Amino acid sequence: MGYIGDKEASPFLIEQVLKAENPHVRWRSIWAISQLNDDERITLELLKALRDRDERIKWNAAVALSNMDRKEAVPILKEGLKAHSDWIQWEAVNALGRVYDETIVGELLSLLKSSSDKGLRQETILSLGRIGDRKAMPAIVESLADKSPDIRCRAALALGMMADQQSVPILEEHLKVEKDPITKEYMEDALKSIKGQVSSYGQGKE
Repeated sequence: MGYIGDKEASPFLIEQVLKAENPHVRWRSIWAISQLNDDERITLELLKALRDRDERIKWNAAVALSNMDRKEAVPILKEGLKAHSDWIQWEAVNALGRVYDETIVGELLSLLKSSSDKGLRQETILSLGRIGDRKAMPAIVESLADKSPDIRCRAALALGMMADQQSVPILEEHLKVEKDPITKEYMEDALKSIKGQVSSYGQGKE
C-alpha cells in the first residue's frame, strides 16, 4: 500500500498503526503512511489518538508521530523510558532519537548508565548520536572502551553522526588498540565521515 501510494489506504493503515498486535505490522504501516502524501488527515487522526483512553493506542500513536517530527508525542515517549517492558523502552529510545526536547539527553544518559540490556544501550547510544548534543560525548566516548564490540560499534557510529572534530584523536587512539575487525571498520568510517565533513566545511568557507 505504501508503494502504491493511494490515499484511500489511509484509514486501514492508521488502524494498523494504532491497533496491530504485531510490532512488525505496526512499523511497516508507519512507513506506509509516510508514503501516502496525506499528512494532514493522518496527523490529525494520530494526534486525536494521543488522547485515547486505551494506553496501547496512545503509545502507538506517539511512536508513529515521532516519525513525523511531532513534539506532541514527547511526553508519552518519555514515560516509555520508565516502562517495565524492554520493547517499550526500546521503542521510546528509538523514537526520541527523532523527536525530542531539551530534557531528553539527560534522561537518555541516565538510561545508558543504568540499563543492563545491551540492545537498549546500543539504541540509546545511536539516539544520542542522532540528537547530536555534545553533552552526550563523554558517555559515548566511554562506550568506545566497552567490553562488547556491539556497544563499541554503536559508539563509533554515533560519533560519526555527531561529526565533532574533537572526537577524531579519540577515535584514532581507540583504533590503534581495537581488535574486533567490524568495530575497526566502524571507527574508520566514523573518522572518514568526520574528516570529510570538516574538509567540506573548510572548502565552503574559502
